[in-house]
Amino acid sequence: MEHPLLEDLFKARGLLPAGLIRPPEGELPRQEKPLRQPDYSKVDRIVLRYERKGHGGKAVTRVEGLSFAEGVLEELARELKKAMGCGAWVEGNEILLQGDLSERLQAWFQKKGVKRVVISKTGGFSK
Repeated sequence: MEHPLLEDLFKARGLLPAGLIRPPEGELPRQEKPLRQPDYSKVDRIVLRYERKGHGGKAVTRVEGLSFAEGVLEELARELKKAMGCGAWVEGNEILLQGDLSERLQAWFQKKGVKRVVISKTGGFSK
């Protein structure tokens, strides 16, 4: 098709046959990169620390003891977001998750093969 705006409109409504659809100029078709699964058997100990101090009164669970590269930690944070149904982000070598998820995270990491998971609820205020 000669007119890119019309082509976009027809594509959005599903009116263009598959053979006529071409990727936008300068853009290659997106390929999913394979996820790098971290080797949890090499992790000796993970500490799950519940804290509220320094987070505007909001509860977070800090995952300490992960010695993976930054890219692997980002992928792990995305995986934990989906598995726990909460927000997650990386700070340094640690992953922070919104809410008190210590028990659920302990079971999740043990299922993945981590040798020892320690829960620490001493950081911050109690519930």
